[in-house]
Amino acid sequence: MFALCFSGDALVHDEGRDHRGLDSIKAWMKETQTKYKYVIEPLDASVSGNAVNLRARLTGDFPGSPVDLDFKFMLANDKIASLKIG
Repeated sequence: MFALCFSGDALVHDEGRDHRGLDSIKAWMKETQTKYKYVIEPLDASVSGNAVNLRARLTGDFPGSPVDLDFKFMLANDKIASLKIG
């Protein structure tokens, strides 16, 4: 499960809201997948130290689909410490 890639106190920022901790992140993941029924197609990625930037196309059940978004990951101790989607 993707949520297990996050540290216990990780922070996800998506759609103007913050989700902190594994339980909150799992709930966010379930909510967004149910609401938007999306698929992700990676377009480009780069790594600089502990920062990973992913550009991906989301196609799903939402206005403006498909849309290209940036996923900015910060890693710590082999886990995702934060993720900002925008």
